[in-house]
Amino acid sequence: MLDVDKAVEWSKNVLRSGGLFYMDDFIGASRFQWPDAQLEFATRIRKVFEDSKYLTNPRTSSGSLSTIISRPNKNKLIEDDPSEAADSERIVDAIYKYFPNVEFKVTGGVVYHLALSDMLNNFDEKDDKILLDLLMIIDELYAKLGQTHYGVALAFKEG
Repeated sequence: MLDVDKAVEWSKNVLRSGGLFYMDDFIGASRFQWPDAQLEFATRIRKVFEDSKYLTNPRTSSGSLSTIISRPNKNKLIEDDPSEAADSERIVDAIYKYFPNVEFKVTGGVVYHLALSDMLNNFDEKDDKILLDLLMIIDELYAKLGQTHYGVALAFKEG
């Protein structure tokens, strides 16, 4: 969505009265320009795994992934995909503007999207279940503090 406000307004306009608006999307920082607090938190999570199998580079099976999480280059991101998270940080406000009775839930992501995304292949779903469950609890708690990357919205068009 290059213009979130227009996209959500269009969504409302095409719905019939009583129609359902549903969104499950990235609502974090536009162009993935994450705030310092999220970068520091994700880096702290990564450093817990330093010198472990979890930081093995899954693309090469040798070498380690960095423990430092940083923002992507905004200009390169725009060049590669101009639509990627173009206006994502304004999605929630736009939804509340056009659907004031929305049911909205944050679903985390600072841990699973930012800290773990490139290392998830190194976890064994069965053997590492307790560790993964704890990491998801941490992500959920951090999201409740307002630090999230994803959210889900459900709203009915009134009138």
